[in-house]
Amino acid sequence: MLSTANLKKAGLFDAEKVSRLVAKYRNAGPQLNSEVQNMAIMGILSAQLVYHHFIENSCLQPASAPVEIVWRRELHNREIHEKN
Repeated sequence: MLSTANLKKAGLFDAEKVSRLVAKYRNAGPQLNSEVQNMAIMGILSAQLVYHHFIENSCLQPASAPVEIVWRRELHNREIHEKN
């Protein structure tokens, strides 16, 4: 998720800066990393996961769904006018 290729594909973060942060995080060890660094890594990772699961691998229906809703609304309005 935090590879340069994945970061560039998502386009949410500066891949070069994130790579430097990850390298700094890995080299320092868990005791030497600050809470701010931990939060930054977790925020970036969370955003990358959301992108991966909900945008990149989205299983949403094509854009024809709103047309069907509009058609149903028009049909409903027609039925109301016919009753009156």
